[in-house]
Amino acid sequence: MKDWPKYAPTTASDTVISQLGPTFFFCAQMVIFIIQLNQIVTEKEKKLREGMQMMGLWTSVYWISNYISGSILVLINALVTSESLLAMSFALSTLVRKSNTAVLLGIFMFIIGLLFENFVFSNSFVGFLWWEPHTVDIAGYYVLMFIPFFNFGHMFLDISTRTTGKLDSLTGTYIAGDGFAWDDLYTKTSSKLLPTYGGYTPDVPNPVDALGLMIMNVFFYLFLTWYLDCVIPNEFGKRLPPWFFLLPEYWGISLLKSKHNSQVSDVWLQRVMDGSSKKLNLVADVEEEGVSLERENALNKGVESL
Repeated sequence: MKDWPKYAPTTASDTVISQLGPTFFFCAQMVIFIIQLNQIVTEKEKKLREGMQMMGLWTSVYWISNYISGSILVLINALVTSESLLAMSFALSTLVRKSNTAVLLGIFMFIIGLLFENFVFSNSFVGFLWWEPHTVDIAGYYVLMFIPFFNFGHMFLDISTRTTGKLDSLTGTYIAGDGFAWDDLYTKTSSKLLPTYGGYTPDVPNPVDALGLMIMNVFFYLFLTWYLDCVIPNEFGKRLPPWFFLLPEYWGISLLKSKHNSQVSDVWLQRVMDGSSKKLNLVADVEEEGVSLERENALNKGVESL
């Protein structure tokens, strides 16, 4: 004979969400991460980006257009968390040249993040361990704060702990949570809801700190994308020096020189298309006498060979 079934506790749904929520929410965000990473690396592998740049596409326009298109999916999913992962996918795309490698890298990041969310932030005892300096070296936290899914797990754990509450293992009683309001972003979690490690209670930051770190991740990885995209050679070996941001030419300050080069290029094109060896006044205006003479001789030899 079996006993009559019992009603599930009223906190059962909150407990299930707090334990399994990080995993499912993270999986939804990683889909955008893998798709965006694979798309950018595929364009690099097939030299589509270089072809568009030859037609006049600016590098800044390329990255902004990818960011806007990815942000549309992010708005449907989750704003800040997916934005940080989107920026991280941009930075990783500068280090990869093959689409197959990009997919493997995306799946690798997915597995690492899945393990984090499933085994670390699904349990408050393990999740809050990172902020207990007597047990874990605090330097590990300063490294992990640059990983978007770590900051997401921290914020989710703070919200779920205040909403779900805590079961006291000594008395067997349940300590109900007070819920989570917007004002709670700026207040620390009560010590009654936090686990203890050898008599020490972790000093957990405010939830808004995790939100700020995710916003920091967005700008950090966008900056990393901009820098690595300039200093790492592209498919044709073209790159800028590591100190390119100190050069006035990069910021378009040398406008006179750019105008000079543009005029000389126009002269070359006109001379080659006309097949004429007659000196143009424009060349004399924009070139020195010695350079103009050498160019004239080279063009005359080219016309004679034709």
